[in-house]
Amino acid sequence: MRPQKQQADNAEAVGAPRPQFLGYRQISFALVLLAGLVGIFILSRQGIDWRGYLEAVPREVRFLFWPAMAVLPLFGFPITAFYLGLALLFPTWMALTLGPLFLGINMGLGYWLGHSVWKGFTLKMIRRYFPGFEGLSELNAFRSVVLIRAIPGTPYVLQNYVFGALGVPFYIYIFCSVLIQSGYLAGFVLTVNGVLNEQPIIAVFGLLFIGIGILLTHRLLKHNLSETEKALIQGDRS
Repeated sequence: MRPQKQQADNAEAVGAPRPQFLGYRQISFALVLLAGLVGIFILSRQGIDWRGYLEAVPREVRFLFWPAMAVLPLFGFPITAFYLGLALLFPTWMALTLGPLFLGINMGLGYWLGHSVWKGFTLKMIRRYFPGFEGLSELNAFRSVVLIRAIPGTPYVLQNYVFGALGVPFYIYIFCSVLIQSGYLAGFVLTVNGVLNEQPIIAVFGLLFIGIGILLTHRLLKHNLSETEKALIQGDRS
């Protein structure tokens, strides 16, 4: 009885995902994104020549953007900064094609580091907060990747390392991760371009793309949420 009570107390202390908490994170993410877009719009209305500044960026700097996107997020550099860079520095078609490619490279490197170099440290931290954790089945691995990737809140760099350390099947990890994060990337690029080019329809479409994706994911996983939470806290014992 004591180990079970310890796991329950630990889960309560850590604060496993709950629908209400997920809603709070969604609202916080939306408010931060909206505030940033409003700031960009206000600055653009002040007569700042965004396109002139961006066109003056040397070609060499644009080239270095891609390896930087693949490497710097491994050390905690915000991935959203690269989403913004994609929207500002490159044509939309290039941002939406090469962006997911280098995003996938970064995710693959993060998974490899979490599965090898930093596996011991990462597992130690996981078991510190979830002492009953013993691993995930493929089904719960899929649910966990979709849940954590789609719902804002968990730092991007930690997601990559944790999934690698836990040994989530790579094909599940990379497929779900690239698909979901590319959705965020596309929504961000479309929204920023819509604001800068004063095309409100495109900006609203980009925001809706992000918002609907989050809500659909939450709704699809709603019936399985308790099982997914239990697996994240205790692991799969069967």
